[in-house]
Amino acid sequence: MKKHKAYAFGKINLSLEVLGRRDDGYHEIRSVIRSVNIKDEIEVEISSDLSVSCDSPNIQGEENIAFHAARLLQKVGEIKRGASIKIVKGIPIASGFGGGSSDAAAVLVLLNNLWDLNLSNDSLRDIASEVGSDVPFFIEGGTAFVSGRGEIVRPIPFSKNSVFLLVSPDMELENKTAEMYSLLTPLDFTKGGLSRKLEARIRQGGDAPSQLLFNVFQEIAIKTHPKLMGIVDSIKDCGAREVFLAGSGPGLFIPIKDLGTAGILKILLQHKYKIRSFVVQTCDVGSAIK
Repeated sequence: MKKHKAYAFGKINLSLEVLGRRDDGYHEIRSVIRSVNIKDEIEVEISSDLSVSCDSPNIQGEENIAFHAARLLQKVGEIKRGASIKIVKGIPIASGFGGGSSDAAAVLVLLNNLWDLNLSNDSLRDIASEVGSDVPFFIEGGTAFVSGRGEIVRPIPFSKNSVFLLVSPDMELENKTAEMYSLLTPLDFTKGGLSRKLEARIRQGGDAPSQLLFNVFQEIAIKTHPKLMGIVDSIKDCGAREVFLAGSGPGLFIPIKDLGTAGILKILLQHKYKIRSFVVQTCDVGSAIK
């Protein structure tokens, strides 16, 4: 029986601003997001029922967001057949690098092919928006300006390759996204100007300088979880000038000038502080069919 396979890539938020809380309970955001080449592997094949298995015991079966994506697509497409979905994790779980959302988007893309639905990416994004706020971005990935609660995605051509070191702290934070949003006050809200400025710079062929990188949750996360501040200090002690929170954390990313420098920092962090990290580059897709 034919199997369809894809890579589901991670992401970093170069900027993440919150404008305020909406009447529907969600928060209005502005963000510039980039795909990076850390990845999960997804495999789907026709089955009599719908199932998801994962090499991580914490996100099995119906608890996995990929299952919800598959179930919704099955309902929208009025599909009677099922699918067996297998996920091999390479993206750290619940770290802010978008692994779960990317998996869900990749499953939508793969099942669209497996079930011969022939839905457009616009249609898949509409379905993705009902699965999770970050999922629509990953239907195409690359670089994008994201607004609304995350469902409005405006692609940005970005030809400049960039190198980052991703750090995955050994921390388990329950309901971290909900917690981070609950700790926001009106003083944290902005008008989204920094994200728009970053978008404009990139569209004009510029880079993404550190002074335009911003995450509304960074100070909140560090104050709420002192261990995170210790990790940031350790990273800077190894030579990094600036360290940024990934999404709602606790993952971190460091812009690096080249692969060689990133590799050295990775070795230093592991040797001196036993901190796990990943050297990544930007990529222009959210998922890639194998």
